[in-house]
Amino acid sequence: MAPTHVLAIDVGSSSLRAGIFLPTSERVAHARLPRNDALSGLNFDADRLWEQVGACVNLLPAGLRSLVEAIGVTAHIGSVFLDRSLNVLARASGWADASGVDIIASKLGGNIERLLRVTGRPVLTGGPVAAALALRAQSARGFDAIAHLASPKDFINARLTGDVTTDSTSAAYFGAFDAYGLKWSEEILRELGLGAAVLPRVQPSITVAGALQESVARHLGLRSGLPVAAGGPDGTVGASFVLGGRSDHIADISGTTDVLVRVVTTPPAWSSSILINPYVDSRRWTVGGSTGGTGGALAYWSMMLGLDAAHGPAFEEEISSVPIGALGLVMKPFLTGSRFPRWRRDDRGAVLGVGEQHGRAHFLRAAAESITFVAREGIDVLAPEPGVPIILAGGIAKSTLLARMRADILGRPVLVVDEPDVSLSGAARLAIMAIEGVVSKPSMRPAVRLIEPDPDAVRLYEELYRSWQEN
Repeated sequence: MAPTHVLAIDVGSSSLRAGIFLPTSERVAHARLPRNDALSGLNFDADRLWEQVGACVNLLPAGLRSLVEAIGVTAHIGSVFLDRSLNVLARASGWADASGVDIIASKLGGNIERLLRVTGRPVLTGGPVAAALALRAQSARGFDAIAHLASPKDFINARLTGDVTTDSTSAAYFGAFDAYGLKWSEEILRELGLGAAVLPRVQPSITVAGALQESVARHLGLRSGLPVAAGGPDGTVGASFVLGGRSDHIADISGTTDVLVRVVTTPPAWSSSILINPYVDSRRWTVGGSTGGTGGALAYWSMMLGLDAAHGPAFEEEISSVPIGALGLVMKPFLTGSRFPRWRRDDRGAVLGVGEQHGRAHFLRAAAESITFVAREGIDVLAPEPGVPIILAGGIAKSTLLARMRADILGRPVLVVDEPDVSLSGAARLAIMAIEGVVSKPSMRPAVRLIEPDPDAVRLYEELYRSWQEN
């Protein structure tokens, strides 16, 4: 039986959101708090995050909180170390942290490709396993105190329920999970010298991870014993909301990064460009990955040039005043390295072709075009065939101009999701599926509006894109 009201929590790098939803996916309450300590994607204060979760949930109306019958949580990827009492042991790390990667490379030597093939990773990236090895190299005592490795979402679920578990998608980001066999790789753990005891139990996102503890329930104004869904990483959870089980579309969840996702029924062979993850139902997989700081780069340039946000009337008016191509101004938006499909940690941003004819509007347009070029690189890998539609959600979807630019640069139909918080809605959807015991919930897919690419703009952007790739 479906719960009448569901609490969803979404932890992003720049903000934390909470909402109460009906089974129809209608949101009846919403709260948001900014996060200023996690913007870099490198590290954050996990105890402060837990305080913010409580503060954000308590901003929701008390009357609606009393009606909640289930909880769903999603968050960005990262690493949190916990002791046996679920106390945080060190500063937590975010999605851009690569500490410990050099240690893994040194330990495995010529066996690195074997690890990548098992875990479905195109390159070595950071994660809880790598971060734990980095801590061991710095402090044996600190490492020995670790009882649990967790993702940020796992950490929140652990504080809610008292149990440390993870979902199969989050587990794939740990660095020692067999993405094909859906289990921790004993071979990899043995080669890295890491015991399996610190790793959480793995379950599908659409199952119940535990029950809300009484002390936490009192603090949050909720009923004790509420079921808490296993949940998953924000990009995948957002994609599950807009895609469901469809494999004939690609999801572009745009935020600080663009998370590009395509669902497949059979995992493909290992590739040096795509990320292979178990899907939320643990019966299918996704291919794709996060592009790196695309939306973050646009926000950076907007802030540097004196605008409050990378959307809205003032932003769109400036970009609209400049022709396609920004009069030859070209940007590389890689402020914190590139990820899918390049996977180059050392990539950095650049501005090319600057002349006296360029003003603020040209820089803004060049930044907007460049982040879409990055998204196109990934989308073309996932769908070399033309015409595969893109479902666009998140920050870019708030701007009609930027959504139009995306359709024109991609040369593909773009279905724009007007729901502003798809990861939050996705967390609610997973919680409802966990309670109902179903693997599909098509009735909760969002409404979309279609933007077809303009043929003239497509021709102009095709030449500009090829030139951008060569720079």
